[in-house]
Amino acid sequence: MMSDHKSGWIRQIHKLIRFDAAKTSAKHFTSIVRLAQGTAPPIDAAQLANGPFMSFVVVLRDTPNNHLQSLVASFHAQPARSAELILCDYASADRQTLAWLTAHERAQGVRIVRAGENHDIVSATNTAIGLARGAWISLVGPNDALGPCVVQLLAQTAKQHPQCQFIYTDEVVSDEN
Repeated sequence: MMSDHKSGWIRQIHKLIRFDAAKTSAKHFTSIVRLAQGTAPPIDAAQLANGPFMSFVVVLRDTPNNHLQSLVASFHAQPARSAELILCDYASADRQTLAWLTAHERAQGVRIVRAGENHDIVSATNTAIGLARGAWISLVGPNDALGPCVVQLLAQTAKQHPQCQFIYTDEVVSDEN
């Protein structure tokens, strides 16, 4: 059995390691943001001629408001009219989530869809995709946030590779929440 002094010391080491990892991750994320902001070109007008370039589809159920707020804020940081955000709720019961969705029904560029109780995540996803108007569709988790300039960078990639049908993007985990 470990002494209390030794186990306390080990806990402190683990905290320092987690803190250092979080600090390193934050520095990495900051460098990615700077790179994106410095290299993202404007979206070609032809890519917006028939509506938004990108439809971000988010399927949610009882998602905490702070996650939804971060997601919408990151969406509004994208160029105006370059994308739409479709939030498809499938049978949330949480009053705070429902109130948040109702309060944001008229947010610019955001479409809130109530899939109803008879939907599961797959049918709710298909419902939202069916409503998408963008030339491209991106599936986004309800606890995610969009990186700065993501629409411009994806539009640039699509323009440089007109034959592609799928573009893979990665994620940066910024914290435990």
